[in-house]
Amino acid sequence: MKRDPDILNIQEKQKDMKIRLLMLSLMISLSTYSQTGKVIFKIEDINLVPMVSRDLKRARGIVKSGNEKFNLTLEKYNIHQFRQLYPSSKREELLKYYILEADGYQGLMAELKEKFQGVVSHISQYFDPKPLYVPNDYSFNVRSGNDALRDVGLTYLDLINVRDAWNITRGDPQVVIGFMDSYLYTSHEDLAGKIAKIYDDNIRIPLSIDVDHGTMVAGIVGSDTNNDKGISSVAFNCRMAKTSTNKDDLLLMAQDGIKVINISQDWRYSNEADSLLLEELTVDYQVIVIAAAGNKNSTAYIYPASYESVFSVTSVGHEFDLGSTLNGIQFNWKDCHRKYLNIPDNAYYTHTHNDRVDICAPGYNILTTCHPDSYKNGWGASTGQLYSIEDGTSFAAPIVAGVCALMYSINPGLTPLQVKNIIQRTAFDIYSIPENAEYIGLLGAGRIDAYKAVKEAGTTYLTGSQDTKTWSAGYGFILKDVTINNDSYVSLKARKAVEINGVFEVPLGSSFEITIDPSAVTTGQ
Repeated sequence: MKRDPDILNIQEKQKDMKIRLLMLSLMISLSTYSQTGKVIFKIEDINLVPMVSRDLKRARGIVKSGNEKFNLTLEKYNIHQFRQLYPSSKREELLKYYILEADGYQGLMAELKEKFQGVVSHISQYFDPKPLYVPNDYSFNVRSGNDALRDVGLTYLDLINVRDAWNITRGDPQVVIGFMDSYLYTSHEDLAGKIAKIYDDNIRIPLSIDVDHGTMVAGIVGSDTNNDKGISSVAFNCRMAKTSTNKDDLLLMAQDGIKVINISQDWRYSNEADSLLLEELTVDYQVIVIAAAGNKNSTAYIYPASYESVFSVTSVGHEFDLGSTLNGIQFNWKDCHRKYLNIPDNAYYTHTHNDRVDICAPGYNILTTCHPDSYKNGWGASTGQLYSIEDGTSFAAPIVAGVCALMYSINPGLTPLQVKNIIQRTAFDIYSIPENAEYIGLLGAGRIDAYKAVKEAGTTYLTGSQDTKTWSAGYGFILKDVTINNDSYVSLKARKAVEINGVFEVPLGSSFEITIDPSAVTTGQ
């Protein structure tokens, strides 16, 4: 997967663009044009390939070619290295690519593009390979006794590209994810210390329905991660709050500032009071409410998921590639809505799909936390297991809730409608998969992509004339045809990237500053 840079990334994408910096006192911070970076480009004429020597007194590299104009440009920059990009290649074309590392590499790139068309080409910034963040509990798995014996791990996190999202944010402890569910085992090794507040007495009633369901939901959205035990979760630096059945507690959560609430429950029937409650949460308190669409192979409306103001989530598979089989069974194919593809009666194996569904997330064979008494052996004794494999939209919904929490972690000013629109706009299209043909229009916008949603949530777009402002972005800025007005000061702080396209003008007397701050969050003026 092509990676976005972890350093300032200013790219001029249009060949005819002009960058006019018309002032002597332009304030570009050290993280911009004075930063050391690498540039790759292609040299067609072997006679123009520079030779490198060292100026020991000035501690800089001297790069000289057969083109004097080229040499004069290179002399402006402190060159650290110049070499072939792929010297071991047997392809003539690849041998024409070179890499150059220099201070002020952004200015060098701009000059190369402006002055040396026909001499060098394919000029772009080079980024050293960087591993994705991988917690030390990401490879945890549990042996499955269903669908053929095998180890089931966290491939559902892979499918939604959560590790890419973690390279932007792993959540913020100030962002609390509320949920309404059954008993929550707060002493679980992967949940201890993760619960900000319990809004009820949280009593475990062994004979109640889904007694440990809340523990399972909590493990997906916010279990402790990188702790050498158990599983990783979507928004592991965030915290959680929980209530069981008192719907009024949802208002208390909202009044306490909670912006994300997950409801993996069936409230049975639609009624006006519940509808107005959820509308108040969304409109008056700006809370995004995520709910499980239901586990029946039908188009029936399940509530609260099917209320207009609620973000409804149904399931797709995540384990196996399309077309694969295991012991003759086709099941849990990536991004397929049906769990089993070659079993005719799948009434219990495919979840709810209807025109009220907003988004899909993995919901079959989801590895999560459980209470040590959740399961019994053949003699009726507790197995003591702390992790289990579960099916249901109950477990797809908290995946989406976790992504919402990551989005709020870098852009706390988002509205529920903005969160919903971003997630849907950046979703992966699953309708082109033949196995989903019968569900067209019933699976929402597709399958959630955590990375794309988080990146978009943290990206600020600027265009046109800009007066004095100080802005921060949880991911970065994209500028197109920007002019800084006379006597104006524009300061941009980004967590990851700033990209400039088209014309960019800073007149005399104005100033423009860019800095990179790994803790930046999106703000306005």
